[in-house]
Amino acid sequence: SSLIQYGSGDEQELDDYIEQIQKKADAFEEAAQILRSQIQFKNRIWMKSLRDRKFGHDVMDFIDDIRVYEKT
Repeated sequence: SSLIQYGSGDEQELDDYIEQIQKKADAFEEAAQILRSQIQFKNRIWMKSLRDRKFGHDVMDFIDDIRVYEKT
């Protein structure tokens, strides 16, 4: 990967990436709060729907990839 040079015009692109990542992180935190708040209701249909749609599967893969990378 290449370094971003100050004044190169790439700072705006980097700022955009940061903003997008922050928005995703905020959404993931909100989703986690919603998931945790719903567990107590033991709504079988809702939980089965989340499982069957593989809700969050890509996030779990992301976490697994980071954990493997950190171990090496």
